[in-house]
Amino acid sequence: ITLSAAAGSGRVISEDIQPAFASAFDHAALATSGYLLGLAERAFEITIDYLKVRKQFDQSLASFQALQHRAVDMKIQLTLCRASIEGAAAALDAGADDVARAMVVSRAKSRAADTAMLVAREAVQLHGAIGYTDEYDIGLFARKAMVMAHQYGAAAAHRHRYATLSSDLAAYI
Repeated sequence: ITLSAAAGSGRVISEDIQPAFASAFDHAALATSGYLLGLAERAFEITIDYLKVRKQFDQSLASFQALQHRAVDMKIQLTLCRASIEGAAAALDAGADDVARAMVVSRAKSRAADTAMLVAREAVQLHGAIGYTDEYDIGLFARKAMVMAHQYGAAAAHRHRYATLSSDLAAYI
């Protein structure tokens, strides 16, 4: 991350704050990743509870194998997301260098944004038409996921950042 001008003022930012800004950005992106994980986990819990209660053909929706498979897919993505975020947090706590820090944070943010969007879409779909209404909270979770997934960089931007840093790192090896 480089800054060439301060918020359009035309003033060049001193090079000595570049590392501090990059570190603050990475910490904010990781915190946003944690928020997205919590949002996705709660949306998943609400959806599972709904599937257990809602009946179709005199059976709970949770008894249908196709819906169970979709729930398992979401749970796997949530688990992978948690592992990525915990790994990034551990790297930051251990004092990772600038490149390593940026790489683990970008990996975590990309996964968190993708996971939150996946779970939000699936949750709304599994709730059916009522998932789009304000009557059920799941629609609010989906809208929040759409907004927060782009805070401090969208998933695609973080994948690009990770790829760029990876190729730069490989050039030195």
